[in-house]
Amino acid sequence: MSNPQPRATVCARLVAGAGGLRRRPHLVVIIAFILLAAVGLATFADYGIPYDEHHQRRLGTLALNYILDGDSRYLTNTDGNRFYGPAFEILLAATERLLGEQPDMRLVFQARRLGTFAAYFAAVVAFYALVRRRTGSAWWGLAGAMLLVLSPRIWTDAFYNSKDLGFLSFFVIAANLVDACVARPSGRRAILAGGAVAFATDVRIAGLLLLPLAWALLAVVGLQRRSPWKDVGIAAGLFSITALGGIVLCWPLLWDNAGSTIVATLRQMAHYPWDETVLYLGQLTRASQLPWHYLPVWMAISTPLATTALALCGAGIACWRLCTRAGRARATLPHDLLALAWLGVPVLVVLALDSVLYDAWRQMFFVYPGLVLLAVIGLEPVVGCWTAATSRRARALSAMALAVVASNLATTLGFMIRWHPHQNVYLNALAGWDRGALRQRFELDYWGLSYRPLLEAIVAADQRPVITVYAATFPGEANAEMLPPGQRARLTYVTTPEDADYVVTTFRRHPEDYPYPDEAFSVWVAGTKIAAAYRLR
Repeated sequence: MSNPQPRATVCARLVAGAGGLRRRPHLVVIIAFILLAAVGLATFADYGIPYDEHHQRRLGTLALNYILDGDSRYLTNTDGNRFYGPAFEILLAATERLLGEQPDMRLVFQARRLGTFAAYFAAVVAFYALVRRRTGSAWWGLAGAMLLVLSPRIWTDAFYNSKDLGFLSFFVIAANLVDACVARPSGRRAILAGGAVAFATDVRIAGLLLLPLAWALLAVVGLQRRSPWKDVGIAAGLFSITALGGIVLCWPLLWDNAGSTIVATLRQMAHYPWDETVLYLGQLTRASQLPWHYLPVWMAISTPLATTALALCGAGIACWRLCTRAGRARATLPHDLLALAWLGVPVLVVLALDSVLYDAWRQMFFVYPGLVLLAVIGLEPVVGCWTAATSRRARALSAMALAVVASNLATTLGFMIRWHPHQNVYLNALAGWDRGALRQRFELDYWGLSYRPLLEAIVAADQRPVITVYAATFPGEANAEMLPPGQRARLTYVTTPEDADYVVTTFRRHPEDYPYPDEAFSVWVAGTKIAAAYRLR
């Protein structure tokens, strides 16, 4: 039997190994992305079916059938998704068609989960590349990617929300390619950026923001004389042709009359015709009457506090640089402008137009990477002060600030792990210290995902061959499709509670408890009840 190695020798080898990793950041980056992909593959099947998934699936199916079979129902589709770009949904529908007819619908939804997560994964890689290009450091690129991932609500939506997270993902990919073209204008980069912007716009019309933004950033590098005006002009021309042509090509609804359809889409999205009630600050309020602070409040209470604080610092730094000659001459000026416009322009437009928002701020999720980019700008001087400070006091203060940031992000990660798969109801301390009262102040599981564990609990505990269920909202029925076929067949849905064995609810637009004495099952997240099943008989 060999003697154990001295502890000092083991420690020395560990330190040497850590030093080797520091000298090889690309290896760490590869490992980090492999872990991210592994987590996604291990958990993608855990989520329920949200409100909009059937509508999105139908949109993609209609558009694909129109392209392949000439089915005109896509052109006459009049539901609420008519003016949503179908580009990503077409890809998901094509995947479903390749799978063929499935006897178990769970396979269809799981394929959609994988496709949506794959797009998000590609977006995280693209965001890493964008931050690395700005900072010149793989470590900073990894830090930016980590900040993007450490958002519980964004993370969960990245599996099942092909509408809002699909747009976020392709907006990030397009923004990264635009940034690459601005950094080194060339014809190839311009065509890639234009194609990506076209696809993002054909997921949601707000992708048009990237057109004037790209033109402005190209003009900036020309004015800074970092690229010859000839190269800038060629890049701008090729980018514009590719983007505008691609928008029409990838959106079948535009094939007959692109101009008027785009105008109609912009009008529809500026004032979306949805006026249901929304629970906000303890009041059920119609969406058209929500106060101006609805968006900033929701952004503040559902974003990790450290990310918000760093973003505010980064916004201040970026704005200050714009006010100084030295700041306007910096090579990072286009990146700073990209971050400010990414977050600021859409938010200001929504506030100025008094656009209808609902379900927290999911329609605006695509601005979150811009907020994270500003957070990176805010984090840079803190890290710089810690590594290069000449006084003990400055070093100590910066170390304390980094410790606070790390602690908050670690707590956020802990929440994501502990409360999987219900991270979509994450709220930080700004929402209120009384966690049990959050349901009376804000809509929590507006997607209806927590119906799935309720239904699973019912069919596991109740062995009757037929179980009648009354669902308070539509996802209570839709989530039955995530059960095995044999269990699903035992559930029969009724239209009144009086005819039901169970009433299931996620408390949407009904923040108070129901007047039924036998609460058979419930779902709790961090001290807040987000769903319940009441046994009536």
